[in-house]
Amino acid sequence: MDREGLKKILAAMSNAAADPFKKCVGCGYCCLKATCGLGLDTPEGCEFLQWNGSRYICLQALLHHAELAIGAGCTSSLNTWRKDVKRRNKNEA
Repeated sequence: MDREGLKKILAAMSNAAADPFKKCVGCGYCCLKATCGLGLDTPEGCEFLQWNGSRYICLQALLHHAELAIGAGCTSSLNTWRKDVKRRNKNEA
C-alpha cells in the first residue's frame, strides 16, 4: 500500500466526529480477539491487519469503516490493550 492510501486509512480511523465511538488507537484488540467477516483469519491473525511500527492498521477500514465499527472495541471494558499499544501475536489474543 502506498503512503497516500495509508494516510486515507489513518484519517478514516481517527475521524472521531464521524464515529460515535472513541477514536481507534490501533491496538489490534478487536481484530486479534475476533476477526470480522471481512477478515481473512490465518494462524498469525488477519492478513488485512498490518503493523506500521507504532500501531495496527486495518486495510479494509477505508472501504468498510462504518460496517466494522472502527473504535468500538476501544470502549470495551474487556480491552486491556488500549493503553498498551504494541505488536502482538495471535497467541496473546
